[in-house]
Amino acid sequence: MNYDLAKKLMDAGFPYDWKNWFPLSKDTEVPSFFTQYPNLSDLIKACGDDFFGLLKATDLWFCAEPHHTDRPLLYTIGKTPEESVSKFWLALNKK
Repeated sequence: MNYDLAKKLMDAGFPYDWKNWFPLSKDTEVPSFFTQYPNLSDLIKACGDDFFGLLKATDLWFCAEPHHTDRPLLYTIGKTPEESVSKFWLALNKK
């Protein structure tokens, strides 16, 4: 997960212990073993019942909700499963 996506999750109120999150800014160089981000399990769990599944197609990952007949299907696309589910959580929690 990159800094920008982690920052968006933090700013949107993603339920995670952000006190152990580094770097403190984009420009801070911190060894990767000090860097903590939500993992794929954390991301999926936070989506709750709105999470339907992940699908890999070529080099992209798709995350979707269960289909609802009363509105368009919500889905997101990312280069990694974590990116796709992070974007999905952000879409679900858009204010």
